[in-house]
Amino acid sequence: MSVNSLPAPVVTPEVSTSSTSYVCASWCTDRDGHPDYVLRDDQACWGPEYITVLGLDEHAPAVGRPYEYGQPHLSVFAHRRWHQLPTIRLHAYRESSTEHLCVDHDFHLTADEALHLAAALIDVATMLGGAR
Repeated sequence: MSVNSLPAPVVTPEVSTSSTSYVCASWCTDRDGHPDYVLRDDQACWGPEYITVLGLDEHAPAVGRPYEYGQPHLSVFAHRRWHQLPTIRLHAYRESSTEHLCVDHDFHLTADEALHLAAALIDVATMLGGAR
């Protein structure tokens, strides 16, 4: 069997078959195909980040203050690595005066998992009456 008789590879609409060009997802904040990134793993799409400051946590700012780098927070954003399915990344960040209690970790969620978590958070917040 010759190479010419093999079926063409299946390509999703958002990804180019060229090793030098990459088509970003519609929600990617770069939106330029990442032309300056040489490594495939660097050619990832990142969506806008939504940050929630954890106001009751250690080292939290006063209520109502805008987010500043280093404050304890949870953030979520869309992410897609080279030729992979998009995921939702839930980032947890919390410094501590005790090094082994610091948290700086991304959890990778499917869209269904994220919707399930969102519904659970809304249910619990509703149960509490939306108290602040």
